[in-house]
Parts: sequence; C-alpha cells; structure tokens
Amino acid sequence: MFFAEWKVPVDGALWRAMVKAAGRLAAAAGRCGAIMTSELGRQIGAFLGAHHVMSLATLGAGGPHATNLFYACDGLALLWVSDPDTQHSREIEADPRVAATVAPDYTDFAVIRGVQITGAARRIVAADERMRLQAQLEARYAF
Repeated sequence: MFFAEWKVPVDGALWRAMVKAAGRLAAAAGRCGAIMTSELGRQIGAFLGAHHVMSLATLGAGGPHATNLFYACDGLALLWVSDPDTQHSREIEADPRVAATVAPDYTDFAVIRGVQITGAARRIVAADERMRLQAQLEARYAF
C-alpha cells in the first residue's frame, strides 16, 4: 500500500475503536501485559500520538484479514476513515471485534516498542459526533 496515494473517500465511513485494558505498550517499562494504570495509559496515549499507521485485523467468513490505516486519537480511542465497501469495513459491520498494532519499523530487537490493541469498532453515524471526530482526523492529516 502506498500511503502517499491514500485519500479519504467522499462517502467514507468513519470508524472508532476503543483501546481496552488489554492494550499494552510493549516493554514500556519492562512490562508486557501490564494492568492498565493511568501512567501506562499516558504512555500509550503518547506513543499512539507519535505514530500514524495501525495494522487493523478483522475476521470474516474467509478468515483473518489485516490492513494498514492512518488513524487519529480521541483519548485512547483510534479513529479512521474507510470506504464502506472495503473488506475490513464489511467485516466490522458483521463482527465489530478487532485487533490492531501500532509499531514503527525496527532493526534492533532489543529496542522494539509497540501497542497491541483489542476491542470493538463501531461506525460513527451521529452527525455531531461524526463532525467532531472528522475534525480531529483533518487536523492530523492534510487530506
């Protein structure tokens, strides 16, 4: 996927997935699978804010599927826009359970950092919420 070519579809669906307590900042302070604390939540929020691409996993009749997407944050919720006809959008409509990762590319195993996320995604349909969240995406990306 060539991210420079990515455009927000005019009729794109706005989606939101909440980072659950199962979300973790891998090796944030030598802790993997740590209980979500306010400090860990702050670290996760800072990490998510410093990156731009998530790999989103969905599950459909054909099996698991993963796609890379730009995202913005609303607290510890991730926001993205996808065409409603994409495979991941159709699969979320059928089953909202998702998993995602956010991690930059590393060449040294000892310094790898990332966030692993599980949760439920939902399509944003309320006009006021959609406008507010769309503004957050537009503030982060010059579409």
